[in-house]
Amino acid sequence: LFKLWIKKIEKDELDKFFYIDNKEIIDRYLRFENLGNDFQLFADEVGLKSNCLMHSNKVFNASEKEKIFNQYYDTNSISLVSKKFSKLIKKFEYEVPYQ
Repeated sequence: LFKLWIKKIEKDELDKFFYIDNKEIIDRYLRFENLGNDFQLFADEVGLKSNCLMHSNKVFNASEKEKIFNQYYDTNSISLVSKKFSKLIKKFEYEVPYQ
């Protein structure tokens, strides 16, 4: 389903969630790859009592990560994601793994 979705989405279509009139409207991002730490900082900043977020279904080694990645991505979908989400990839300094 992911490969079908990525073919249909327009370039920078997700910008509507981040920008209005080319101005960024979000002042804080909680990145999935650092969610526990980011959430704790956010909770402390706004005065929330928080417990550490638990991460279930965690992948521990590189070969398992690559196997999961390859279930969703092929050469074509990697290219489409790189083009269609170029702003987000640049903003968060993402790199395409397993090329």
